[in-house]
Amino acid sequence: MPSWRQVTGLFIGFFGCLVAAAGIGYAVVSVPIPAEAATAQNNVYY
Repeated sequence: MPSWRQVTGLFIGFFGCLVAAAGIGYAVVSVPIPAEAATAQNNVYY
């Protein structure tokens, strides 16, 4: 049976890997340039 220090270390390591993966994913994905047709629309609701 693993000790509480091993369980805590594995949990913190796994959580750190998840945070690192989310940070890398956020840094890699860029905001797309909006299309001219999408920004040219002008909707007026009455």
